[in-house]
Amino acid sequence: MTDPGDLRSFAPFAVALLDAVGIEPVGPVTEATLLGDELGFDSLHVVELLVFVDDHVGGTGPPPDPAVLATLGDAHSYYLELVRRAAPTADAW
Repeated sequence: MTDPGDLRSFAPFAVALLDAVGIEPVGPVTEATLLGDELGFDSLHVVELLVFVDDHVGGTGPPPDPAVLATLGDAHSYYLELVRRAAPTADAW
């Protein structure tokens, strides 16, 4: 499991994710970049995305409906939500 702080910013997250799933974008990517239409994600890439997040956060939540993962920003938001859930809270003490 990688330190989740390394990927909390969008740009490092996007680079690491695209490298992990084996996609080289033809131009710059943003939070609004569409996974399917612009990057060519298929169902296997979505599974690889979920494995990537699981490997970096530790599998702290149920996978989202793949339909809600439309953009790179959606994938990053999902990642950040799992990081937030995995973080210890003051109430735990």
